[in-house]
Amino acid sequence: MATDDAVGRVDARQRHDEQLIGRWSRRLAAAVAIVAFIGVVLPTPWGSVVAAVAVVGVIVTPVGRVCWLIVVWRRQRDWRFVGVGVVLVCVMAAGVVVAALRGG
Repeated sequence: MATDDAVGRVDARQRHDEQLIGRWSRRLAAAVAIVAFIGVVLPTPWGSVVAAVAVVGVIVTPVGRVCWLIVVWRRQRDWRFVGVGVVLVCVMAAGVVVAALRGG
């Protein structure tokens, strides 16, 4: 019976984590959409800057989600997924470094 209780707690915590990630993802997506709309409406010099912020938001949102999932997986001691998440973040970081070194 203790096993069922432990499984129930893990499932409740996992459900809570997934709901939290979902809420933040929706909020960030809505914020990026609003910023992108403002970038379209503003005149050229400021509009370009705001549009660039929106693009950065589109890029950062999934990266943040993967980082959050690494934390969740570590707490759950799911080392395989922690490793995959860390490798994924490293690949994305390497892509940023290569793009920066190539100048664009």
